[in-house]
Amino acid sequence: MALAHARGVTRFPVAFLRRRLSAQERRTLGSYLRRLLVWQHDLVAWPKPPPARRAVPFVSLYAPGGLRGCKGTGEGPPEQRVAEAFLAARHDRRFPPPGNR
Repeated sequence: MALAHARGVTRFPVAFLRRRLSAQERRTLGSYLRRLLVWQHDLVAWPKPPPARRAVPFVSLYAPGGLRGCKGTGEGPPEQRVAEAFLAARHDRRFPPPGNR
């Protein structure tokens, strides 16, 4: 894992992909993120994560008016990282809480 530096202050472990995601991997990931959005609305069934590569995913959430949250995480097993980044982006303190958006 490489270390990324922002202004020489913040260190964040980043594992880069060795190759771009295939079209099928992108579709699978997009479908999973849509299921996470449904889950956060109705809290019924936590979606099963797709197989994942070892990398640090970043999730950016947009709503009318622009960016509403953006987070990345390298914590936990690769299969859980997208969900962790999604949940962190939903609670990104740089933006108003979800009910006030």
